[in-house]
Formats: sequence, C-alpha cells, structure tokens
Amino acid sequence: MIDLSLDTSWFYLLGIHCLNGTLAAIVANYKGYNFLKWLLYGLLGGTISLVWAIFLKKK
Repeated sequence: MIDLSLDTSWFYLLGIHCLNGTLAAIVANYKGYNFLKWLLYGLLGGTISLVWAIFLKKK
C-alpha cells in the first residue's frame, strides 16, 4: 500500500518537475512556438520536454 504522508522530498521533486516544464515552455516560446502547447508538454514531460525545447530550431 502507498504511504501518502507529507514527505517534503516529493514536494521538491514536483516543484523541480514543474519548473523544468515552465522553462521548456519559455524556451519554446522564445524560439517561436506556442507557449500554452509547450507548457502542457512541459508539465507532463518535465526534464525531457526541456531538453527537447532546447534542441528545437527557431521558426
């Protein structure tokens, strides 16, 4: 069974995941892509989306 206690390490990991997702959206927006679409990608994919956004070519 899953222990759902308030362990702060989960909050830190979730915060870093969301920060990476937001940074992915900002990078993609700077390169000419849709911010909201990339924000959704980023919040779902986290670090992978950030790396993907960094390697995008400018429109």
